[in-house]
Amino acid sequence: VEALIDNLAVVMMQANNLAADSPEYEALAETLAYALDLADMGLSAESNAFGLSKAPKPN
Repeated sequence: VEALIDNLAVVMMQANNLAADSPEYEALAETLAYALDLADMGLSAESNAFGLSKAPKPN
């Protein structure tokens, strides 16, 4: 998931640069930003699930 986030961030920056010059790319930039947010939430959920599975059990 981390590699996906890194790749999406690069593509999103490129799309934002395109959108600055051509308004028709704004929707693409917004979609990529949404995809990046979803991937980030997935990484966060994955990290939380891993952390919970390794937590010590109460006595």
